[in-house]
Amino acid sequence: MAFDLPPAYSDANEIIIAGMGGSAIGGDLLRTYVSPECEVPVVVWRDYDAPEFMDADSLVIACSYSGNTEETLSVFAHAIGLGAKTLAITTGATLKDMASGPRHLF
Repeated sequence: MAFDLPPAYSDANEIIIAGMGGSAIGGDLLRTYVSPECEVPVVVWRDYDAPEFMDADSLVIACSYSGNTEETLSVFAHAIGLGAKTLAITTGATLKDMASGPRHLF
């Protein structure tokens, strides 16, 4: 599946990948691969609480295979509340519903 990101997404101050277990491993691989050349920090976040530095200029990528991982949903909900740039990678359930809003990509 291919899609174009909105131009504003390229202005992110950091990339936060929210996930747990196997869903976070892809984030670890991406961080390791892009960090040497990426102009912004890439952080893999495994917690209920969103990072204090997350704001409207953050790109938050939520990863949950089931779409129901509580920690990931908590961070994603906080990102939406802040007006952050958001993406979701999931097979469905709650995360898909949250990401299907008018200003989110899936």
